[in-house]
Amino acid sequence: MSAKKPAQGKQACVLRHPKLTKAGLITLLQKHFPSSGSSTRDQEKPRYLAFRPNNSDFWYFEPAQAGVVIVNWEEGRVFSPTMEVRWRKVEEDAYDVLILSEQDISEEGFQPIGEHWRAVRKELDKSGFYLWGTHRPRQEETWRGHSERPYWLEVRIPKPLHYPIQAAGAEESFPRVGYYLYLDASDVVRFIRLAEVKDEEPQPQKI
Repeated sequence: MSAKKPAQGKQACVLRHPKLTKAGLITLLQKHFPSSGSSTRDQEKPRYLAFRPNNSDFWYFEPAQAGVVIVNWEEGRVFSPTMEVRWRKVEEDAYDVLILSEQDISEEGFQPIGEHWRAVRKELDKSGFYLWGTHRPRQEETWRGHSERPYWLEVRIPKPLHYPIQAAGAEESFPRVGYYLYLDASDVVRFIRLAEVKDEEPQPQKI
């Protein structure tokens, strides 16, 4: 009989609040995600990814703008290298909120979901979600004057794509999102927690 393989990853926690108020959600986000200007490393800065059926927004998260983000986007997530918070509006002034973290976190009104969670890291230099599009250098004309953000273009998507990264000047760059796989006690992946974003320039090919 073969020996059981040692568990991979690190201990993690998953917490949920089914009806957190708007004020409570703002306080939660401001508590756990510092201003993106407080970190000198771009990968450590918190980001938000928010969406609705016909649109989405993916950018740096600023605690002072938490209320604006929540009002404009009824569903989304804020993430950093240490944790992620997801929200979904379920009724007026009530949000279903999920916390995923590799740290031991306790928040009033939140209850743990399951137990024995493990987070398996997917390193940016080995894997990660590649993002759509071809980067347009900063010196090019801003896309129809809509935004000062750096942008990427993808012929199959009829609008510019904005990513929260300090885009390099090279047109050929490969932005990726690093993440953790959250496994339950049965080693089944239940959640994918986003962790960081990085823009990579292509490496010279060896001949």
